[in-house]
Amino acid sequence: QRPECRISIGAGLRPNDYNVRIPDITVSCGPLVDDRLLAEPIAVVEILSPSNANDTWGNVALYTTIPSVREILVLHTADIRADLLRREEDGTWPDNPLTLTLGDTVTLKSIDFTAPIAAFYRTA
Repeated sequence: QRPECRISIGAGLRPNDYNVRIPDITVSCGPLVDDRLLAEPIAVVEILSPSNANDTWGNVALYTTIPSVREILVLHTADIRADLLRREEDGTWPDNPLTLTLGDTVTLKSIDFTAPIAAFYRTA
């Protein structure tokens, strides 16, 4: 729905002057700072495994400091579950993410994307 946007895998985000983080998937509608760093990410997807949970949530906290980021989706690997954080109209973030489970629909308003949560997982 937004032809000026691109999906990036492995591209870096700079939440401040001394950190670069590399989310699993990023949607950006702005220019590239260089060939591996995005200037204006709007949606970020992280895949959370039990072994890296603290690092992933630390990265999520840093992503919330990037003014252009509107939504952050954290997909769990231990079960079919996702946590969605969406920036409020006043620019603040909710205290707690919206938890989605099997049967729920994921909607990323910033990129006009909707899919059942099961679409993110391989099932037998």
